[in-house]
Amino acid sequence: MDITESDILFFQRAIRLACEAERHNNLPIGAVISFEGKIVTEGKNAIWFPTFNPNRHAEIEAFRQVPEHLWEYSRRMTLYTTLEPCLMCTGAILLHQVGRVLYGSADHYGGASQVIGHMPTYFEEEVSKIEWLGPAYPEECDKLFKRVMVLVEKLALMPNKRMKPTLLSRILVRVFSILKRIESSLVTLRNPQGGLCASRYPASVPLCIKISLIANVRTAEP
Repeated sequence: MDITESDILFFQRAIRLACEAERHNNLPIGAVISFEGKIVTEGKNAIWFPTFNPNRHAEIEAFRQVPEHLWEYSRRMTLYTTLEPCLMCTGAILLHQVGRVLYGSADHYGGASQVIGHMPTYFEEEVSKIEWLGPAYPEECDKLFKRVMVLVEKLALMPNKRMKPTLLSRILVRVFSILKRIESSLVTLRNPQGGLCASRYPASVPLCIKISLIANVRTAEP
């Protein structure tokens, strides 16, 4: 599938957003909406953190930020998303009457392409008016999809699928906040003899070691 240089640039921005989402412990999925060659809004997956909210998909987050005065030009907008839209996002795309959709990676697990041709009449009429292209950037986005599936499979093993991510978010946000302070500030450790020694923890220190040290670390005052 041929895509333009500008399409690739917009996809690359969506990929960066996906990576940001992953760093915040959400699914690595990102989306941008362009109009007249410029990005007008963007979004990234936020279903788990900071609080559990299953409708905070990247596409929905992008739609929420579109300036109201631009909606009359929705047929001239393009949505770029790193992963094939799900049923919810596809519904939003059709209701907002976006003119062009490019998704980077096919989603055999939750993508909505499988239902196209089997939707109610209104939605079938709307989808026929859209340029729906994908997978349009699999060489980069397939890697993100694999990471999505790893996280989804881990969630499936949790006894309480709805509440575990929320509880985990509180713990991890606190832990990563402390780790960030450790890595960016001069820290003081108590040694076994009760004396003090100053040191910095480089990025190469394994995460498990950093966590094990938290209880014995005092971060120096700025």
